[in-house]
Amino acid sequence: MSLDVLKRELKENTIRRLYLFYGPEAYLARHYAGEIEKRAVSEFAKTVSLTVFEGRPDLESVYEACQAYPLFGDRRMVVLKDSGLLKPSQRARAGGGDQVGGGDQAGDESESGENGESGDGGGGSSGGGGSAGGYGGGAVAAGDAGNSAVANVAGPGSAYGSGGGIAGGARAAKKPAGASARARGSAGAAAKGAARPGAITFEAIVSELPDTTCLLIVEKDVDKRLKLYSLISKAGLAVEFPLQKPPELERWVANIAERSGKRFERGAQAYFMEKSEDDMTAIKSELDKLLMFMGERSRITMGDIAAVCSFSLKARIFDLMDAVVAGQKLKAMAELRALAEQKEPAIRIMSMLSGHLALLRHMKAMSLRGMQLGEITELMKLNPYRAKILWRQCRRCQPASLDDAMKKCYNQDLAVKSGRLDKDAALELLVASLRLT
Repeated sequence: MSLDVLKRELKENTIRRLYLFYGPEAYLARHYAGEIEKRAVSEFAKTVSLTVFEGRPDLESVYEACQAYPLFGDRRMVVLKDSGLLKPSQRARAGGGDQVGGGDQAGDESESGENGESGDGGGGSSGGGGSAGGYGGGAVAAGDAGNSAVANVAGPGSAYGSGGGIAGGARAAKKPAGASARARGSAGAAAKGAARPGAITFEAIVSELPDTTCLLIVEKDVDKRLKLYSLISKAGLAVEFPLQKPPELERWVANIAERSGKRFERGAQAYFMEKSEDDMTAIKSELDKLLMFMGERSRITMGDIAAVCSFSLKARIFDLMDAVVAGQKLKAMAELRALAEQKEPAIRIMSMLSGHLALLRHMKAMSLRGMQLGEITELMKLNPYRAKILWRQCRRCQPASLDDAMKKCYNQDLAVKSGRLDKDAALELLVASLRLT
């Protein structure tokens, strides 16, 4: 696995010239980006040897940042975040995948207990327009004249912080910035008719990447069919960060709690995981609140969790459906009012109710064919905690009742969109009318 390769190389203090991080688990991506940054650029050199772009940057600025000589160290680091260059739609706008967009960015990371690793951090900020930006610290770095303004992106517990980068330097002075890259861009424009004459291509940036530069690209989604993905994965290391599986999250949460001198009582950790979102950033935020709430006490109870943690919308929908399946109309309406007090849009709640009913219908159909919970959970790729609740609910439901409930969702949605019913009234009528047993 690429992540195993990354961990091994980081232990050996081996830094590549090019990395691509992608996937929905932003927490781990930020953590490992911070680990690379620690090894690539010293704390003292961050203000001049670390450049961060967010969004769609000017490729000339990216090229100049990559070609600039590092100051006060052996290496400089350039980060492209959420550029969209590996999405098909962005690729079409960028001339067949040759160009990259950008701006400035800095993320945040406090610690990752996953696989026994941890780290601490301060604030975060970034520099813009390809000439300033950084991780680690807390101040905001200013960019070169003529580049875009600096955007401060700070967060609690951030291992990314402040700093800036000089997108130019001695190397750019020796050779006109982007000369060979422009030549390649011109050739590409003549062949494809997509790029403007003299435009710098991303292929040129990668092919001319100096040994003294570390270029890190961080994206949420990528299309592995793109030529650009193949180019990056061959020239560097592409690492995917999917959402972690429940057993891994359990160990991670338990490790963080133990390092704080706390332990979950029996059933409390399962309750916490059941009520949390699936991503580590949200889980860590709720866990931090819980640990601060505990004070000197060492045993975490379900009452502590209920008192301080903000349950996810998914968890509240599960609670609402528990009440509906049990025929507890008053409790179901109380859950609905609680969601309304949290300013959750009625249309979103209705959509999630419809999705929940669809899951129940699928699970019911599979159970009637003799399939067991473990097999269904794997086949439907469900969170094991929520799969158990769905299993308990679907066993009490009748297939015809589920079909009728889904029709009611459709009819209420149609009534709202056609203007015949107010969305809040439609949602209340829907919940009041559901009978699943």
